[in-house]
Amino acid sequence: MKINRAVSAEENVFLLIEEANPGIDLNSTNVTLGTPIAYDGSATDDDTRITVTAIPGHGFTGSHEVTYNRLTLEEAMGSAEQPNFVNLSATEATEILSELCEAFGLVVDGGLLVTDENGAAVANPTDGDVKMALIDVVSSALLYNERPEPFPVVLGNLGDAVVAVNPAGTTVNSLDLFAALGSPTSAGIFVYINRGTLVPNASGTPTYGVHLSAAFPAGSKVYLVNEGAIYGHTASAMAGPNSMVRGALSSGGFTGFTLDIHNPTGLIATAGGMGQNYRLIDANAGSVAVVFPSGTGAGYTRTSTPVDVALNGVTGVTVETVQQMTQGTFTTPGRGGIYNVTIDQGNGVVTGQIITGAGGTAGHAGDSASYTGFEDLDTLYPNLTLSASTSVTIAAIADTGAVVTVRSGHDSEHFKDLPA
Repeated sequence: MKINRAVSAEENVFLLIEEANPGIDLNSTNVTLGTPIAYDGSATDDDTRITVTAIPGHGFTGSHEVTYNRLTLEEAMGSAEQPNFVNLSATEATEILSELCEAFGLVVDGGLLVTDENGAAVANPTDGDVKMALIDVVSSALLYNERPEPFPVVLGNLGDAVVAVNPAGTTVNSLDLFAALGSPTSAGIFVYINRGTLVPNASGTPTYGVHLSAAFPAGSKVYLVNEGAIYGHTASAMAGPNSMVRGALSSGGFTGFTLDIHNPTGLIATAGGMGQNYRLIDANAGSVAVVFPSGTGAGYTRTSTPVDVALNGVTGVTVETVQQMTQGTFTTPGRGGIYNVTIDQGNGVVTGQIITGAGGTAGHAGDSASYTGFEDLDTLYPNLTLSASTSVTIAAIADTGAVVTVRSGHDSEHFKDLPA
């Protein structure tokens, strides 16, 4: 059905009936509409049935059942991925539904409800505040289909707050939240809405998906509304024992302001740790002779290309790659590698196999590595030793300075953190 936003929900149903029955004129003075009920579509493709009853003395008699199709909220909004942050100007709680409908292109319908996270009627956010609400559709709605789950929306009453938006489809490397909101010098209300993807930097020392280069002025309220994805950085497959992954966000330990995160439809995910790798250390040379790479963890990686064994100029060592490691993706860890090793530097032949670990899922360390063979390594080549790396994990939000609070979307579906 095509909804006319210039008229009420009831009038939209009248128009729909009139379109199918040319020549009649229905309105609230001559007929009443019953409560719509689900219809199985056995006679038509329609999904809703409603009873129209005449008001005596106004041109019609009796009752008649009609069928039609209601819309989902997503169909009515024109997209399944609608922006869900609304900066209200309403001063009364009763005005919230009307203002939300205006923002999302909906018609005020008696079956549309706005509630808080506990199902209670939502109250208007106070000045300078942001809160989460839910738009629900119940069976009595005339125009919209009942929803299996409420539609999340973030409401603000922010006046002339500074607002910045990362559009859908846009990826930003290592967002500096302070700079993105104008590097303010005086206290205020600041809102960053992420509808795209925020990832760590693409080169240099790994950073977080979101960081702050400086503290917001004391007394500021800062809001991060995440409708997209924010990822942490997984360690390299060749990383050493002290190499660390990075989480999704770090506030740098700055204090004096508040940073609230609303994440009702987005994803905030720390990275997984890399799998344990092995290194062949040459004490005579004082260097790493060979690195056997592992699988990388879930999270942001700078390349999708598998890494080969690194023979760092060493002689007398040959490696057959039985299984090449893989890089992880945003959501899936990479597998470890399998390597057959032969060492012959003049004192005899040593053979063995190394199996490096797979990467970890978000917030989890990677798998351990193992090896077999190498029985005579310490006697034939005491200068050579095998050393395993350490898989390190980090929380999704780090260095908070006690200012960061996740207000919504702090659940296993939307927030991937260290295990409890």
